[in-house]
Amino acid sequence: MPSEPTTSYCNDLFIRAARGETTPRTPIWLMRQAGRSDPEYNRVKRESGMPLEKLFRHPELAAQISLLPQRFGVDAIIFFQDILTPLSPMGTDFVFAPGPVIESPIFRRPAYAGGLYDRGEEFR
Repeated sequence: MPSEPTTSYCNDLFIRAARGETTPRTPIWLMRQAGRSDPEYNRVKRESGMPLEKLFRHPELAAQISLLPQRFGVDAIIFFQDILTPLSPMGTDFVFAPGPVIESPIFRRPAYAGGLYDRGEEFR
C-alpha cells in the first residue's frame, strides 16, 4: 500500500473532498474558461502580445494565468491549458479564430504512410 503524502497544504479542502472525506463546505475552484471576462486575464493576454494558442506553450504565463483566481479565495485552481494542446507536438497546429481551427489536415495512418498523402492526392 502506498504511503500517505508528507506534503502539508495551507488549504487541503479540495483534496479532502476528492478523497471522499467530510468537509465543512463544498470546495470552490475555477477553470480557465471562467476567466474570459476577467480583466486581469485579458490584461496578461494583451501584454503578452500572444494569441491564446501560444500562451499555453509558455510555462511562466500559463502559471501566472492559472493563479489569477487565487484572489477570489478559491480552494483549487485548474492549470491553464487547452484540450487541443497535444495536437501541435503531433504535427497538427491550430489557432483560435475565435474558436479552434485546425491548420493542417489529420490523416488516418494508412493514408499517410503509403498511399494518398505520399502521392499528393486528397484523402476523403
